Amino acid sequence: MLAHSCRAIATMTPRRAALTLQAHGGHFKNATAKCPPRLCPPPHGSGPSPWQWKEIASMVKENNPFAFFDMAYQGFASGDGNKDARAVPRFIQQGINVCLCQSYAKNMRLYGECVGAFTVVCKSADEAKKVESQLKLLIRPMCSNPPVNQARIASTVQNSPDL
Repeated sequence: MLAHSCRAIATMTPRRAALTLQAHGGHFKNATAKCPPRLCPPPHGSGPSPWQWKEIASMVKENNPFAFFDMAYQGFASGDGNKDARAVPRFIQQGINVCLCQSYAKNMRLYGECVGAFTVVCKSADEAKKVESQLKLLIRPMCSNPPVNQARIASTVQNSPDL
């Protein structure tokens, strides 16, 4: 599903595999810093084509400083996590800051566990320092001592070619 953080704009299923940029492009163009686009590549492989991701990035860039990617199903669409994440570099190449949420709970069958990553791509070291400062303020009261078992499992799987 591709969704806008303020309202849904398109749901794609294997039957309705094509995303019509003419029909939904205005939602990407009208995204703002207060209401950035939330981009959720679908797990069934019927998401935007590489060309469409490039077009979506161009539309987002017009009014928005960043895009938010929710990659809960990375690797499910094609079986290749890198291929399923191909949209992210298209945004970064156009100078759009990216917030990327990746969940490993489904991919690694760690259902009900909190395991994943939150990545923010910034334009400069100074900007990254400011973002890190704000994230620390948010994270500290929520999870002072998070469990590490799931993170260790995810790290082992990602760093073991045999797995």
